[in-house]
Amino acid sequence: MLKKLFQNFNPEALKKYALNTSWLLFEKLTRIVVGLVVGIWFVAKYLGAERFGQLDYARSFVMLFSAFAALGLHEIITRELVKFPEKTNKILGTSLVLRLAGASLIFLLINALSFVFSFENFISSFLGISQSKEDMYLILVSSLMLFFTSFDVINFYFQAKVKSKFVVQVTIVAMILGAISKLVAIYLQLDLIYFAVLISMEFLLMALGLLWIAKKEKLHFFDWKFDKKIALGLLKDSYPLMLSSAMVVLYMRTDQVMIKQMLGDFENGNYAMALRLSESWYFVPVIISASVFPAIINAKKKSKYLYSKRLQQLFDMLVLIGLVVAIATNLVADELMLFIDENFSGGASVLKIHIWGGILVALGVSSGKWLLIENLTKIALWRTILGAILNIMLNWYLIPIYGINGAAWATVFSTLSVAYLFDLFHSKTRVIFIMKTKSLTGISLIQQAWKFVNN
Repeated sequence: MLKKLFQNFNPEALKKYALNTSWLLFEKLTRIVVGLVVGIWFVAKYLGAERFGQLDYARSFVMLFSAFAALGLHEIITRELVKFPEKTNKILGTSLVLRLAGASLIFLLINALSFVFSFENFISSFLGISQSKEDMYLILVSSLMLFFTSFDVINFYFQAKVKSKFVVQVTIVAMILGAISKLVAIYLQLDLIYFAVLISMEFLLMALGLLWIAKKEKLHFFDWKFDKKIALGLLKDSYPLMLSSAMVVLYMRTDQVMIKQMLGDFENGNYAMALRLSESWYFVPVIISASVFPAIINAKKKSKYLYSKRLQQLFDMLVLIGLVVAIATNLVADELMLFIDENFSGGASVLKIHIWGGILVALGVSSGKWLLIENLTKIALWRTILGAILNIMLNWYLIPIYGINGAAWATVFSTLSVAYLFDLFHSKTRVIFIMKTKSLTGISLIQQAWKFVNN
């Protein structure tokens, strides 16, 4: 099915896209293996559910604001580099300045809020958020990653050139060094704060690695230039994506902040572990959608029929993969949690629920590409705003009644509203709703099977 997405491309182009996708898959699979072995088995087992929940709370707190630091520039930068290769130095230079500026502002905001919430005052009482001094220090260290991830603009360049091989190699090296450092920290029995430091250091290594491959590939950093006109154009196109990404993060991470406040670190640790496992396969729709993005853009140039056909095949493939993952996870969830550590056994029920939302996430990621191609990014913003509001309301209602399982249901229902149901109620997205419905109900796959049998 993936090959059909690239049908009508010459063999060299097909080989280029397939090889790029393979490198990205290899990187993500390596990340999963390292994450499972070191991050979950060794680190989580060493820290225990309560301290693991505390560390993940700091990460989630930072993630709530990270989309604003990224400014929604990811896909916009890739698109502009593909369209205007002659402006590469100006696009990269302008993007890096914008990302660093955004990171600086959000870094100050995050830590100002964290400082306020660490003391009893009117604001923390009114919002119902309180945290310890240790939480404040964990958030401070974790938020340093915002500066290091700004250098992802180099990654976007290689994505535009369909040359992810170089980025993958650097990422794997940084990942392995990070894993080794965590194992050393466990051996030395270091405190929780050191693990937050090591996580941020891994992002620093990644940034340095990106700068190194940029130099190696003759992408001269000192030739990059800031261009005000390009900056305004990037921000004009990206701000809906930024707000949309922020809303996505809000409805995917606000549950952990609320669980921390309502149920404590131990329950948050169980929930965080379930989420780590449930979300571990999300790289699949992200990589596949990103890799076929140029192919789908080119399909639109050729014909409307080919364009629609490629989109439908993408939806079908992602739904099928998501269904297999969800069923398999439900079969092994209890044993998997006990295998990690009996302290995390409470997360098994969360994993069984949350994993079904992955199918909807896959549809949301892939249809997000369609919205970008059709220049309907404002619609993406409105549907994610709806999802964020709905998620907060459902969490507020369900967590006190059903505990961490309630938070899992809240995520699934809000994702359903964002990635699927919303498209029914807007005239411009109804066509994509029909395509998603065909994939979710299996109609499209049955039609393809019928054609295959008859041929």
